[in-house]
Amino acid sequence: MHSSVNGFENSRMKGMGLWKKVVNGRSILFWSDVLVGSIPLKSLFPCIFDLSHNKNGKITEFGSKFEAGWI
Repeated sequence: MHSSVNGFENSRMKGMGLWKKVVNGRSILFWSDVLVGSIPLKSLFPCIFDLSHNKNGKITEFGSKFEAGWI
């Protein structure tokens, strides 16, 4: 299954459930948008979220996209 909405591409990966491939990180909130399964990262990793200085940051503020992927 593939579709693209708001910079996400939905895909079902073998044995991993529903993941969202980031097509465009300029409009996606790193901590609040659902990237893996159905739970935002701030709920999956509450201790790390509490330590973050950028709780409302977009994905592009946390890394850079290259041909090989995000780093």
